[in-house]
Amino acid sequence: MFLDIDVMQYWALINNVKVGPLYFDQLCAIGVKRDTLVWREGLRQWMPADRVPELMQLFPQHVSRLVQCPPTYLAWAVVLTLLCCLPAGIVAIVYSSNVESKYAQGDLAGAQRASQNAQIWCILSFVLGIIGLPFAFITGMPFNWLV
Repeated sequence: MFLDIDVMQYWALINNVKVGPLYFDQLCAIGVKRDTLVWREGLRQWMPADRVPELMQLFPQHVSRLVQCPPTYLAWAVVLTLLCCLPAGIVAIVYSSNVESKYAQGDLAGAQRASQNAQIWCILSFVLGIIGLPFAFITGMPFNWLV
């Protein structure tokens, strides 16, 4: 089920008083905290704000502690850069180095994208190195001709 947070209405318990309906921006403006109880249509009961899926983005450090950091593939990227294909390997290193920084900022989706891109570029570097190996033998060029 897709939720459009721009039109979703919430109610919050502020100092034991039900406040609402509030749109997402209004909920942010009143300074909702992790433990503020929130309800919206579709929830069975009042829940702390940091447990409502679409509100978790307001508390990025909490999300980071719940989900493990995606793999960086940095070691693979460095090895493949040195042994297979320098250009693709450098791109893999760049994406690999972004994984942990995005994760530390609470950008879990960005960290996952960077991890997936690093993996793709590692594979591409390996494939280009394998494809280049026969050409290196045929032409007598050193194996690192892609470097």
